[in-house]
Amino acid sequence: MSVESTKVLVIGPPSTSIHALFDKIAALTSKHNFNLTLVAGDLFESANDDEIDAVINGSLNPPIDVYYTLGRQPPHASLLDKLDNGGGAIAQRVFMLAKSSVLTTRSGLRIGAFGGVHDTSTLVEGDQHDNNSPAITQTTLNSFTEFFDPRRNTSDSSSLAAARAHAKSLSNANLDILLTHSWPSSITLLSNKPLPNLAAHPPAHSWGSSAVTSAVSYSTPKYVFSGGQRVFWEREPFVSPNGLSTRFISLGQFGNTQKQRSFYAFSITPRGHSKEDVPPASTSSPLPALTQVQKRSAEEEGKESGNSYIFAQQASAYDEASKRGKKNKRHQGEISQDECWFCLSNPRVTKHLIVSIGEECYITLPKGQLIDPATSAVPGGGHVLIIPISHYPNLFSLPADIAQRVQSELLDWRDALARCYAKYNSSLVSYELGRYWSRGGHAHIQAVPIPNEIISALGAHLTNEGVAQGVEWESDPQKALDELEDGQSYLRVDLPNGGKFVHLIRPAPFNQQFARLALASFLDIPQRADWRNCTLPDEQETDIANDFRNAFKHFEGGKSEE
Repeated sequence: MSVESTKVLVIGPPSTSIHALFDKIAALTSKHNFNLTLVAGDLFESANDDEIDAVINGSLNPPIDVYYTLGRQPPHASLLDKLDNGGGAIAQRVFMLAKSSVLTTRSGLRIGAFGGVHDTSTLVEGDQHDNNSPAITQTTLNSFTEFFDPRRNTSDSSSLAAARAHAKSLSNANLDILLTHSWPSSITLLSNKPLPNLAAHPPAHSWGSSAVTSAVSYSTPKYVFSGGQRVFWEREPFVSPNGLSTRFISLGQFGNTQKQRSFYAFSITPRGHSKEDVPPASTSSPLPALTQVQKRSAEEEGKESGNSYIFAQQASAYDEASKRGKKNKRHQGEISQDECWFCLSNPRVTKHLIVSIGEECYITLPKGQLIDPATSAVPGGGHVLIIPISHYPNLFSLPADIAQRVQSELLDWRDALARCYAKYNSSLVSYELGRYWSRGGHAHIQAVPIPNEIISALGAHLTNEGVAQGVEWESDPQKALDELEDGQSYLRVDLPNGGKFVHLIRPAPFNQQFARLALASFLDIPQRADWRNCTLPDEQETDIANDFRNAFKHFEGGKSEE
């Protein structure tokens, strides 16, 4: 049976009166026949008491159904009696969606809400969950992801009809629309769309919320609308590993004086009732892949895991890598050397940033380095990449015939960098994200200079950030590395005192930018967490690279500055 499309009007949270907003909805609906209106945030954020009372008593009504969710403040006190677990009917045509909820409309649309704001101090394990509080907690996220758990609401019946019904419910489990207040933290990655000036609208946590990132990853909506940043920005559509596409749109406030677009209109058919083609100009997903989670049973999830770790000084890890080298194979669809930005054979490689080239590895400054060259103690900033010349996705995938040589040279480069940083009262912290998912990539280690006066506090900071972001550090990091299996992804961070942090990436949301985000937070430079905010013209990059080359040349090749 065919399903008719629904005409939807989405509006940013109003900065003016509710009366003006409802008048605008009425005017647009009379012209375009919209079926429902969604507010990307809190409908009543700027409303006065008289307007709220008028909506409740029915003297102020919208012409069509209006749905909204929690923003950056709790619901108005006069609305609390209308709410059940944070959501409910405020008036005949006005509905609040609970902070963590999913609604199916009469037309079959699945609309989700993941409202509230991200605060790392509250995003911890526990039951500190209040639907009327704007704080997103781990329990908020857990309650949302349960809507997309394949084991949720399974029937005890063994009948064929029950099995078919359950299978159909799983196939239609993804959302059509998701409303959020905060941006997903990784949403700007892989996008070429110019970002709005957010100087007056700082993001919640390094370009958004990791919890919202997880919510989007689990629900794979067709559309995500966010109103928290008060600016308009529409990202290119992105395609998740399950083949479904998502559009992210940030809206300005209704009635804003900065001329930020605050409306978005479209027609939509519920997922599963129409063919979905990949939109033109789509990118890969900037979000963690969850295909393994959706496929696994509870028992399988307990037995299998992925991994992620950062480069360590100990050679034993790379000895183990050489043993595994024979078993590693390239995966179909991986990035080829002609496409890879780190392969020296690629004519598009940024040669002006290269610092030095060895036999097996080279070092280069990254585009948009974490450290600000203008204020860094190390000339040129000092944030560098150590990159094996051979194209493999991570250091454990190197074949045995080159693993030992690469290992030895990596350690030499790392030692030279550490001695260079030491001259400027800084210590070397390095990390590697070894990836086996998506299209793979090119192995590399990131080395960052940290001022000596604060380096001793970094371990505690990484521990706290792990708790806040749901990154579980292994109690025995070396054992975890020694027991890595083929096909696993990992994150590893190495400290100058020989300590290391290892996270085995399991089939759950994981922010691939975690290490950079954590270091940006530690150094109190959250504005540099996203590399795209830190890029410079080629001419300036060339000057900065020259500054670092001149500082580093006294230490490479085993040299010591006299």
